[in-house]
Amino acid sequence: RADAEMRIERCAAPFLASGQVRRLRGQLVLEFLPNVHWDKGEATRWIVRDVEARFGKPAWVVFVGDDVTDEDAFAAIERGVGVLVGRRETAAHYQLDSTGEVTALLAWLAGEA
Repeated sequence: RADAEMRIERCAAPFLASGQVRRLRGQLVLEFLPNVHWDKGEATRWIVRDVEARFGKPAWVVFVGDDVTDEDAFAAIERGVGVLVGRRETAAHYQLDSTGEVTALLAWLAGEA
């Protein structure tokens, strides 16, 4: 992993130095994003607006994530729930302990639909 991170950092260095991208660190993840005001929260809001425009009714969001990089999305949810996989302080509404519990949640949601 250390070797992979070093290679990624080396590849990203010119883009970081020029200000074209910014780095977002999380657990076992390095994200490089365009250096604009855009994050998973903005993406979540954009998807909600698009769904509401297409279907003419309020969207209900379920966002499941396991990393600190998901916090913007959890905080952006107005109607629906954010679910953190793991245990720590979070803006998510609920927390699950494993991907097996995520599978059970999705099966339950599919059954309720």
